[in-house]
Amino acid sequence: MFPVTIAIDQSSFQIGEQSVPLSAGMSVTAEIRTDTQRIIGYLLTPLATIMSSSMHER
Repeated sequence: MFPVTIAIDQSSFQIGEQSVPLSAGMSVTAEIRTDTQRIIGYLLTPLATIMSSSMHER
């Protein structure tokens, strides 16, 4: 796990019709989505970029 700081732009959230105010000390669970890329794709991206640019006229 990695420590993160999350900033929110609202002081409450909605549960159905009810507004629930946020206050200090409330626990939270956050899901941080990152880019999904296979390792082989990550490693081959620079090579693919070079190959693609070498096929164009200048």
